[in-house]
Amino acid sequence: MRIFGHPLHPMLVHFPIVFWSVATSAEVASQVGVELPVSLALAATAAGVVTAIPAMIAGYLDLARLRKNADAMIAAERHMISAGGAWMVYLSCLLVYVSDGEIVAGGSPVTLVCSLCGLGLTVCAGWYGGRLVYGHGAGVDPDLTVPPKHSGETISGPEPEDRGNAAASPR
Repeated sequence: MRIFGHPLHPMLVHFPIVFWSVATSAEVASQVGVELPVSLALAATAAGVVTAIPAMIAGYLDLARLRKNADAMIAAERHMISAGGAWMVYLSCLLVYVSDGEIVAGGSPVTLVCSLCGLGLTVCAGWYGGRLVYGHGAGVDPDLTVPPKHSGETISGPEPEDRGNAAASPR
């Protein structure tokens, strides 16, 4: 999925990564005695869970366009499982924060373990996402994706063998 020619999924994933990193940092800091607002970890976790939803939707739409026989499919599946696992762990952490109607964030061993596991899965998802782009060319290599279906109209442009000459020609 692209917007103005740029892939949308890589633009969106930064938000949950930052929010979940802040949430985990707040959990660790509260365990070592740093005084932080109790709601910081809760708010960052909630923001990460919410902002991950459009990122996952855009990623799924990109996954649907990958050629099924591509070597990148294994990395894509591992990326998706890691990212989905991180989302579920942080969602569980969020439910622990608000259990029994009271906020218990900050200093809870359960929320600390949830946050650390979620961050570990987020790192794995990022690693596999990097392998998809830099190792396999996902989102960059047109031979790796199935062309989108359109209404029969053709998009004119230079032929692949003419791209080098078109760029060098004077305007």
